[in-house]
Amino acid sequence: MNEKLLEELLEGLNEEQKRVVLSNGKPILVVAGAGSGKTKTIIHKALYLIFHEESLVRARRLLMITFTNKAANEIKERIQKYANLLGKNINIEWIGTFHSVASRIIRKHHAIFGLSNDFRVLDEEDSTRLFKSIIKDQDVKKEEAKKLFIAVNQAIEGIRFLDEDNKFDRKVLELKDIFLNAMVETNAVTFSYLMGAFKDMLQKDEAFRNYYQNFFDYIIVDEFQDTNTTQYDIIKHISKKDNICVIGDPNQCIYEWRMAHPDNIISFIEDYNPEVIKLNINYRSSNEILLLANDVLKNSKAKWKELVPILKSHKKESKTYPKPVIIFHPNEEKEAEWIAKKIEELSKSVPLEEIAILVRVSYITNFLEQALVKAKIPHKIVGALRFFQRKEIKDILAYLHLAINPKDSVSFQRAITNPKRGIGEKTIEKIVNLSKQKSIDLIQATKYVLGNKLFEENSFINAMERLIHNLEKGQANNGNISFYVEKLIKDIKYFEYLEQEYKEDCQERIDNVKELLRFFEIEAQKYQENQKERLKELLQELSLMEEDEKDNSKAVKIMTIHKAKGLEFEAVFMPRLENGILPHSSAFDDVLDMEEERRLLYVGITRAKRYLFLSYTATGKISDFINIMDKTLLDTSLLPPETLKDQKAKTVIQYEPISYKSSKNKASKKIDVKVGDIVFHEVFGEGQVLNISNGVANVRFKDKDRTIVKEFLKPL
Repeated sequence: MNEKLLEELLEGLNEEQKRVVLSNGKPILVVAGAGSGKTKTIIHKALYLIFHEESLVRARRLLMITFTNKAANEIKERIQKYANLLGKNINIEWIGTFHSVASRIIRKHHAIFGLSNDFRVLDEEDSTRLFKSIIKDQDVKKEEAKKLFIAVNQAIEGIRFLDEDNKFDRKVLELKDIFLNAMVETNAVTFSYLMGAFKDMLQKDEAFRNYYQNFFDYIIVDEFQDTNTTQYDIIKHISKKDNICVIGDPNQCIYEWRMAHPDNIISFIEDYNPEVIKLNINYRSSNEILLLANDVLKNSKAKWKELVPILKSHKKESKTYPKPVIIFHPNEEKEAEWIAKKIEELSKSVPLEEIAILVRVSYITNFLEQALVKAKIPHKIVGALRFFQRKEIKDILAYLHLAINPKDSVSFQRAITNPKRGIGEKTIEKIVNLSKQKSIDLIQATKYVLGNKLFEENSFINAMERLIHNLEKGQANNGNISFYVEKLIKDIKYFEYLEQEYKEDCQERIDNVKELLRFFEIEAQKYQENQKERLKELLQELSLMEEDEKDNSKAVKIMTIHKAKGLEFEAVFMPRLENGILPHSSAFDDVLDMEEERRLLYVGITRAKRYLFLSYTATGKISDFINIMDKTLLDTSLLPPETLKDQKAKTVIQYEPISYKSSKNKASKKIDVKVGDIVFHEVFGEGQVLNISNGVANVRFKDKDRTIVKEFLKPL
């Protein structure tokens, strides 16, 4: 490589980035802080390896592993673009995700894997279908099937630690072999197979392992903190001690729930004794935002805490940027309205596509969506359905539509089949036709058709009649819509249905329904009179919201923090920073889960370039993470004085750690409520149970006594 070419290659890089590019002959661990230009560094490293004669790295033998196919394509295009500018033409053949690399290698050596070279890689739906086909003759209960599907795939990939003495895990071992045989027979494999089979072959076949250790001249692994234990083993088997560079930031590992293992960075240090290079100059955010991001991590209990660099902004210190703002709102609606108003102000100088609202859980987006619609602000939900389009929300709304208009056949067909009641299409068609022929509503027609059916099938009729009666009664005496919907949910056993049908994400779906109840509660408080008429108006408004579906790239983005990883925006809003949301309620009994919640907050904060707005509401309790922040780093001018008094830094709560395995496989606890208990309701706060009758509790809250379905109360 001539001096001019080397000079062009290093141009624009800081000193640490240059060290990464020029380092050779020793394994390298690059700890790259948020916004530190790691992708640019990787690209220049690859170009240097290829064009520098002494490195002896051939483009077709350079392996670059990325976290997503999108990232792989971007890096490949940018390498080619840089090469063209340098007057060179190259082709990086081996760049992609772990799964794409494994698939290519297994296809090349298909015979030793017992497959033909045209094997198919199954998507999630087809993988599930194949698994169901192998358990149809097994003694497997329906509610166990989804749990077993996940466990068996983890066992195949090698990321589930099996205990031979555990009855369930013996079943997993048995089904693992059956599932693997089914894949070979059908010549179709799962994503878990790609990882597990590749790792197993590397471990047991010395010739296969030696071939790939010698095949790849150099290996670069991006997003190393997101690798799992199997992927780390694969890297160990195909690399040498002097031809590998891994790059990542353990503080941005937010996928432990997908079995990502950030401790792999510690293992890499122990196994390779690498040169450690830290990239700490941030090219994205203002210094004011980075000071807060660093502060978030000061209480981290992670093993790698000392390894991670403190971020510094490259922006000139002479220019002052606004501090991150912390705001308190009386409820979610006011919070959403404030955000919409602030976005209107910002849009005069900041393009809408450069503004994002980042949430920890998707169920809190409904008020945000409504506020943006009312303010006529173009917006787009990224990677998720709009709140009122979600299946579980549409199910409950179908009952309400039907209660308002008992001749609504579309809502009827959805309501009567969700939850499932063993009522088929022919029966439904018969009910709808009878309704038309006799000019009667669908509830009456259902009574005629199902009059001689089993009682459990008639539970639909009972639930609908009670809902209609409650709405009529509520119209007369100002009853609360939210309470009537709670009662409906209990009558149709909807939460039990979600738990049975959606094992993987039932809690998220339940949370969505609870958020719908909060929405109705707030609306009920605003309109004390004629609740039924208000419900009609609400349902009409929600239907109109669904019209606003145009994909507008010049729009405010609403997304979860997980979806925002790798992105950046001029302005970021982070609402509902409350205990139970961020940190999530599931994290409070495990230090590992709580550390991941802390990293989520850090990732969210570091998406912002110039403007950052953090907020919480009286609906919940301020997040522990916000409570312990250094308030001098925040603009607290929008906090009420009495609220600010309560924001003194406190000692972080000590969360009791439990084992990694048990924390990821723990069973949910059944909580019961008794008379005299102090309880918490997500809308009304703390109260005391006065009495309980038929699953409904009478609770004394600060403002007044209320009747609440037991399932919506948490003992304190």
